[in-house]
Amino acid sequence: MSDLTYNKLHWGDNSERSDELLAPANTAGEPVGELIAISYSTHKASEDKIWRHAFSKHPCEKENRSRGPYFLRLDSGGDYPVGTLSADTNAIGRAIDVELEGGTRIILSDCFVVTDPKGRTIWIASLQGVPYAIEQRAAGPMVTEHGIER
Repeated sequence: MSDLTYNKLHWGDNSERSDELLAPANTAGEPVGELIAISYSTHKASEDKIWRHAFSKHPCEKENRSRGPYFLRLDSGGDYPVGTLSADTNAIGRAIDVELEGGTRIILSDCFVVTDPKGRTIWIASLQGVPYAIEQRAAGPMVTEHGIER
């Protein structure tokens, strides 16, 4: 696990607090399923909202098909690496759940959706640590001022 700094920073609102969050790093994982969407609550533009981000599908040469990123269960012997985290991160909201292909939902209690300052990568983090990770892919997801894209 690696430490992440949580900054409550949303579209121009000033930071109100900072906490140390834990997220997986430098390990591996096994797919639980293909991510369809992640939902999180946040305070943006002076409003509390629940946001649902649907993941786009991208070509996967290894599997010879297009698919969304995998939701991974940590497993040091797994086939999918979980890389090093950015040293400078912002939480974009409190995670609610992930929706997987086939309709399965996994509740993410006490977790946050976190991104690097440029919004290139997202992670799931918490104060206690997390047994899951989102597969990191060069094509996305990206976090922008409009939410998580691609």
